[in-house]
Amino acid sequence: MAGKKWNSMNMVEKAPFLNAARRANYVFKLKNNPDANMVLDKLRGSVAGGKLDLQILWVLIEAIQSWRESVLRDLNRDKGKNFN
Repeated sequence: MAGKKWNSMNMVEKAPFLNAARRANYVFKLKNNPDANMVLDKLRGSVAGGKLDLQILWVLIEAIQSWRESVLRDLNRDKGKNFN
């Protein structure tokens, strides 16, 4: 229910909550997705202190591309299977 409300809000309505989270140094983590958390951590690290680290971004892009290829490979492998 909270997610539905959040998704229906515009950025002006979300701003006070986002600002409070920034002041509290809140870091969003997904519960069951360590790969996505690694990507988020790398993205945060690549722009830490307002300075962009292109080397970290390059490694991150390669990891995302590799993950994408493995997902597509799995989808193609499973395409003919019946999951009922």
